[in-house]
Amino acid sequence: MSHQCSTGLQLGAALATSLSSVELLPGDGREWLLSESQDHSEAREFLLIEGNLGVPQKAMYKAYVQAVPLFTLYRRQLVPTPPASIHATDLHTLAWTSSVLILANSGHQTAWNTRKRLVELQVLDVERELSLMAALLTVRDCAKQSLLWHHRRWLLRRSHSLLHRQSETVHPQRICDEDILSDLYISPARLRGEFDACTVAANTYERNYFAWAHRTRCLDALATALQVVDDTEALVHLLVDEAANIGLWIERHVADYTAMQYRCRLAFLLDSLQNPPSLRALGPCYPHAKSLVESYPEHEALWCYLRGSVWSELLDDTHILARQDELKGLGNGLMQKNGGLIQHNARKFLAWLDRS
Repeated sequence: MSHQCSTGLQLGAALATSLSSVELLPGDGREWLLSESQDHSEAREFLLIEGNLGVPQKAMYKAYVQAVPLFTLYRRQLVPTPPASIHATDLHTLAWTSSVLILANSGHQTAWNTRKRLVELQVLDVERELSLMAALLTVRDCAKQSLLWHHRRWLLRRSHSLLHRQSETVHPQRICDEDILSDLYISPARLRGEFDACTVAANTYERNYFAWAHRTRCLDALATALQVVDDTEALVHLLVDEAANIGLWIERHVADYTAMQYRCRLAFLLDSLQNPPSLRALGPCYPHAKSLVESYPEHEALWCYLRGSVWSELLDDTHILARQDELKGLGNGLMQKNGGLIQHNARKFLAWLDRS
């Protein structure tokens, strides 16, 4: 039986190329396909321009229907059969169809597990798989899918070595935890790529919890490396950029409280680092949070950000009292402003301050 003309395999082959982004086009995508085709009589299923893949929704549904039976057929052969006896073409068909299933249904657990198995068999390359996962983050349903982020961390754990700290014994259960990255040495270049992928996902799907959770785990890996490795110059440069980028993100997304929690965590880690001490100056996010509350007091998320920033650094008693007085002045001053929402936010903040 020939599958050469299968839409499912054509899409799977397209997804196997080096992609920068994937986008689902409404309907049959006729307007886009015809505008990019010199010959308007030419039948085109997808749009691929400079690594950017456009997939019409109708074509995706058609590809999914065609890919399911092929995926089921070849996966049955994979489970009981020794890998060496499976034809390479069948393994590549399984790889292509599994990517189609994930694009159409990002929660397809069996497809994700199959791709893990194909990575273990070296049918799929880890770097190419990470690249595909990054391209899928421009698809809304994929960007918010926890299975994609778990798969990404599984790939990172497979491709990076454990980071053993001096005078520390790593618990075996911790080593087996596929969601922990802090016991790995991940290069600054790879960490920067992970941070960039998280930014893409957060732009695709606002307040993306799973993207920020992944970013936090990458930050933990960076903080651990700073305390262990000898040459920290590239890591320090990355951390400086990360602090600046998150500050800009919050200024542009003043309702994204998950990002603000991440910035407070970043501040706490920076302040607690013993080496290098020069990083401590980057830590405090209190001035940033305070200035944003003064500019946009109607946003409750910023008041929560201010709460988290208050104790994100170590202060002596004198500084604590001075900060409390400053915050009371801020809250009381904003209480005098017109606007019920501003007064409500200020009143809640002052009540919290009295209890803390």
